[in-house]
Amino acid sequence: MSKSIKAALWSGLVFPGAGHLFLKFNGRGIGLIAVSAICLFIIVSNAAEQAMAVLAKIEADGGMVDSSRVLALASQGSVSADTQSLSIAMMVLIVCWIVGVADAYRLGKR
Repeated sequence: MSKSIKAALWSGLVFPGAGHLFLKFNGRGIGLIAVSAICLFIIVSNAAEQAMAVLAKIEADGGMVDSSRVLALASQGSVSADTQSLSIAMMVLIVCWIVGVADAYRLGKR
């Protein structure tokens, strides 16, 4: 397997920037990893906030867990959440992943 394909697979299957580290382009790799990690932090923290809000509402209603009630509360929470920052974080993460794979492949071909 060629170096370029290994680098692209590292960036595509492990984490954006991993292929750059494999190719010894540490600056680019660390940059992609940092941006991707920040985006993942935003996404996970938003999901955790929504889950905690749903749990708080269930607890306030007496603690009875009903799947339809949980689904309704979760959908209400997603409407009221900060969807703009979540959407931006997801788009940036997707772009980082695509750029990471393409750039690692390109750099490996050199």
